[in-house]
Amino acid sequence: MPARIFVFIGGRNIARNVRAPVLLAVSLLQPLAWLALFSQTFRGLAADPAFRTLGYRNYLTFFTPSMLVLSMLFTALQSGMATMTDIGTGMIDKLLTSPVPRAAILAGRVWADLWTMLAQGIVIELAAVAMGARFATGADGALLLLAYGTAFGVIWAAVPNLIALRTRSAELTMALGFFLTLPVLFMSSAFFPLRLQPGWLQAIARANPAAYVITTGQALLNSGYEPGQQARMLVALAVAAAVLVPATVASFRSIKELSRMPVIDVRGLTKRFGAATAVDDLSFSVGEGTVTAFLGPNGAGKTTTLRMLLGLVRPSAGTAVINGRPYRDVRNSVGASLEAAGFHPGRTGRGHLRARALARGADGSRADGLLAMVDLTASADSRIGTYSLGMRQRLGLAAAMIGDPQVLILDEPANGLDPEGVRWLRGFLRGLAAEGRTILVSSHLLAEVAQTASHVVIISQGRLMTAGPITDLTRENATLEDLFLSLTGKEGAR
Repeated sequence: MPARIFVFIGGRNIARNVRAPVLLAVSLLQPLAWLALFSQTFRGLAADPAFRTLGYRNYLTFFTPSMLVLSMLFTALQSGMATMTDIGTGMIDKLLTSPVPRAAILAGRVWADLWTMLAQGIVIELAAVAMGARFATGADGALLLLAYGTAFGVIWAAVPNLIALRTRSAELTMALGFFLTLPVLFMSSAFFPLRLQPGWLQAIARANPAAYVITTGQALLNSGYEPGQQARMLVALAVAAAVLVPATVASFRSIKELSRMPVIDVRGLTKRFGAATAVDDLSFSVGEGTVTAFLGPNGAGKTTTLRMLLGLVRPSAGTAVINGRPYRDVRNSVGASLEAAGFHPGRTGRGHLRARALARGADGSRADGLLAMVDLTASADSRIGTYSLGMRQRLGLAAAMIGDPQVLILDEPANGLDPEGVRWLRGFLRGLAAEGRTILVSSHLLAEVAQTASHVVIISQGRLMTAGPITDLTRENATLEDLFLSLTGKEGAR
């Protein structure tokens, strides 16, 4: 695995933290506030004879290793959330389908965590020294504590990353991460000497790698190297690594397999309106990086299907998921344009895009670039009520691209476009697919679909007629139109 690849991926993850100044400040400054707060709040504990007989000079030298481990634990939790973000935005899938070695993706995540934790540990140790703490083992002891704490943090980062890879849910990653992390911290000597705690807590601490790191660090600050304690800590870290790292690697391999699953997957989808069945046991899939045309006569159930896929209509039966999850869970990575009529006529094109960006929590500064992309710059400040149907279609496409989505779902985007506009749309959709995006587009323009899409799904009366690559399906038919008409029997649908 070329080192430059995983260094690049790690650098990207670090740069993301730097571009989030609030998160960066919290990561570096909050531990300092906690160190000062706890060392002052519990400094009276140092006067307790039982505390002093254990060899601790003051609460600051007792608590500094605890603060370092606490910081590593929460950085590990942030690592899992960062992985969840990469899953949600499709970045993991992009990397998995690129020539980048799979090992480099994991190594890049570890590389970023390593440098982040090292920076935090250095800041905490320097702050402790500035507050009066001194290592009984000198600078060598400080370096050892930094190395042990960072190693523990990198190993523990496997836990939230494992949760993220298994659940693909930000909420569960955060909730389970805290649920598992907090007991690791509190069932140790982080806040109170272990020897003064109840026997059952001491027994639990013997299986807690964090307790070994904290106890070893307290010895480095207060008494000496204590080789036996260090040996026990190294064994605990080795056991934790032997359990957690292979589990995380295995989960990553399962994500690799999952990335081969369809981006859009419809199974047994049915929708009834009273006695009428609009969609009847419909199943099809759409692969990554494709333009898939969704075809059918008027009233075939195309729009109803798309609305169920986007969570706008509740299915009577079946499922419709994107990247294995309902639309509500992946909405930030999906763009959609279902009709060209959902605009406020008094708002300008630029104003509409900025309002959509605000509603989605996206960057409103993208509005001008998107208007240029759909060739509406000259009309950006005109009221939408003055736009033609074709201009509104282009604006709908720009709105769908607000969040830089990996999946686009479009309903009749060519309606109202002149021949030049249809040609532009063809290049636009092909270009997006070439970037690895997935596009599902309904249309009645069969000749244009044949030049734009690589795959097709044809339905009639709510049922699937056929689906697959256009080249495979038209081997026995002269054109896509011939195939469509032979399946639907609709001479007027051209």
